[in-house]
Parts: sequence; C-alpha cells; structure tokens
Amino acid sequence: METKPANLYSDKLAWGLTLLAVSLLTDLFLTGYGLANLGTDFDPEALASGAAGVNPLQILLSCLSPLGFLIKIVAIILIVQDSNRLNALTNGLHRRLAWIGAALFAVSLIALLVTTVLSFNGTMGGSLQSLQIAMWIGLAASLLGFSVVLALTFSVVPRLARILLVVGLLVYCIATITTSYMTVQTTTLQSYDMMGNTFYVPSIDLDRTQGIYPIMAYAGALAVAAAIIVAEIATVASTLH
Repeated sequence: METKPANLYSDKLAWGLTLLAVSLLTDLFLTGYGLANLGTDFDPEALASGAAGVNPLQILLSCLSPLGFLIKIVAIILIVQDSNRLNALTNGLHRRLAWIGAALFAVSLIALLVTTVLSFNGTMGGSLQSLQIAMWIGLAASLLGFSVVLALTFSVVPRLARILLVVGLLVYCIATITTSYMTVQTTTLQSYDMMGNTFYVPSIDLDRTQGIYPIMAYAGALAVAAAIIVAEIATVASTLH
C-alpha cells in the first residue's frame, strides 16, 4: 500500500485540497440541478409577458456559481503557494504541475470570456455560427477545468485517488463531448421581439430526456462526483497513517 511522508500535507495544502473539492462539488450540484430539469426549456414569450415570474431557487443557485469560482481561486492560490515546500519530496514534480494547473485555469478563464463574447454576438446578432463556436469553446473550458484539478492534485494524492481522477476525467470527457455534439448539431436560433428590439434565443431540437443524452450526461456527472469524493476520502485517510 502506498504511503506518503508524514510531512507531505501541510495545513495550507490540506485547506487547498479541501476547498478545491468543495468548489467542484458546488459545480456538480449545479450540474445535477440542470440534469434534474432537462425537460424544461426557456420560454422567452412568457418572460416578455411577465408570466414567467421570479424563481427564488434559481436566484439562489445563480449565486452558487460565482461562489464556487472564488473558492476555486483561493484553493489554487493555496496549493501553488505551498508547492515550493514539496520540491524535495516530489523532485519538483508537484511545483511544476501546480503551476501548469494555474496556467490551465487562466486559459480556461480566457476561453470562458471568448465564449461569452461569441454567445452575445450570436444571441444579439443572430449568428448561429458564433453560437456554435461558443458552445465548442465552452466545452473546451469545461474540460480544462477538470484538467486543472488533475494537475493540482496528481502528485500529492494517493495512487488510488490518481486512478479515480484519471478515470473520472476520461468518462467526463467522453460524456461531455457526446452530449455537446448532440446539442450543437440540433441548435437553431429563433427571433423574438421584445420592447421594440429583436433578439435571438437558442432552440435545441433534441429530446434531452430520452435516448443516449441523459445516460451520457448522468454518467459524466456521476463519474466526476464519485472520483472527487472517493479521492478526497483516500487522501484524508492517507494523512492519518
């Protein structure tokens, strides 16, 4: 059984790993909420007429996303700051991977910014191509997000946790690419007039509650959730030996 040196896990590293897990579970909670509402679609006509109303739960959930984002930033800072301490124990591997993870996170932020700009151009200007490109770049940002976790934790978690994270990443990649392809291929834009302005709303001609879509969506989310939870347990357990 693989064991780690007793002085591997400092308070800063332990907090960083814990906060990283919390941020990921927050993201997965939001993903789970989305999966539970796969059959519901945005109704712009109801919004324009005021019939849609305000859902307090959705307002609360919208606050969780930036909270999880801030928690992840703090976790990355803690892990990167602590990486120099482990140069001797990991032959510099953890420090290199920690900085790679931070760099990947920065790239994912740029990708999200580009996604936002292209999505805005698509919905305001009626450009389906811009919207589809935005969806693919958004997919890349999502995959980068989990790659960041792998880079930050790979050299400091037990072997079991590494295997789980790698398997979880592979399943998540396959599931996310599959569902994204199905979504992009069936997305169109519908125009609506509201308050004298014309805007465009994506319409997905796909039953996301039937067939392979929900299977792949749930498989990806559950694989990541299981990998994170079990990896965190394995890491905590290794610190107790």
